[in-house]
Amino acid sequence: MTQLPDYFSPQIQWADRFFLELKPAAGVVLEVVGGGLETCAADYRVRREDFPFWCLEFVAGGEGEVTFSGRQHALVPGAVFTYGPGIPHDIATHPRRRLVKYFVSFTGSGARGFLERARLPPAKPMHTRQAEDLRQGFDLMVRQGRRAAPWAGEFCRPMLEAIGQILASSLVPESDRRSRAYASFERCRDHLEQRFLEVTTLAEIATACRLDPCTLSRLYRRFARESPRRHLLRLRMRHAAELLRLPGTLVKQAAAALGYADAFQFSRAFKGVYGVAPEHFQRLVESHIEKGRAPPGRFS
Repeated sequence: MTQLPDYFSPQIQWADRFFLELKPAAGVVLEVVGGGLETCAADYRVRREDFPFWCLEFVAGGEGEVTFSGRQHALVPGAVFTYGPGIPHDIATHPRRRLVKYFVSFTGSGARGFLERARLPPAKPMHTRQAEDLRQGFDLMVRQGRRAAPWAGEFCRPMLEAIGQILASSLVPESDRRSRAYASFERCRDHLEQRFLEVTTLAEIATACRLDPCTLSRLYRRFARESPRRHLLRLRMRHAAELLRLPGTLVKQAAAALGYADAFQFSRAFKGVYGVAPEHFQRLVESHIEKGRAPPGRFS
């Protein structure tokens, strides 16, 4: 389809959009109907009383505001919001710091369920801590959706679910993002991501972050939905996976690099994060290389 549907704004400086089934068959569970990336013009403003589909928008750059039920919310990079049938909304860009945003429209009896799994309450802007991962997911969806091949819809549906999974583990309410508690959490998270090879216990993490262990755990439960110990383990095992991808690296060498005196304990920790033993992971890497494919990508 080349004609722009009339419910999309023409006040766009540049856009890379795709449209699939704008009139999906009745009874679909979850169907992507369109999406894209838009750089807004200086006069961009959309006022709608309704929208035919559910829509998820992600701000990648610039500034603006969205209004739901008379309440204005600032839009900055990392902001995520949704609207749909029966939800009035007003979206505007800052005239000089113009919005750059991704969107995906979807429908079906499972649309509400998708929003619940993604922890996305309609008409309530949130903020993602994984903006780069989300951007990559949208880029891939837009690139494949724009090809308009017969299987484009089959590809975009699982991509939408993957985007939802990223959001489910990374969203923070805008009010929390501006709080002192969230600032403390970010300081702890950043410290851990920089020093994960140096610290091994919760007490060490808390001391380095100038917090008591109980407060540190409470911050992680609130904002990361996991414990600081689990975050530390994931970071250390991600580093181990990178070492194991290098030709000639022995499991016991990777274990020693992470401070494990017992290779069995290391193997159990690695399997607890990735679901496979380190030896199995290495065989997977070797198999990909032998078949002429790139080794498995960087673990997150």
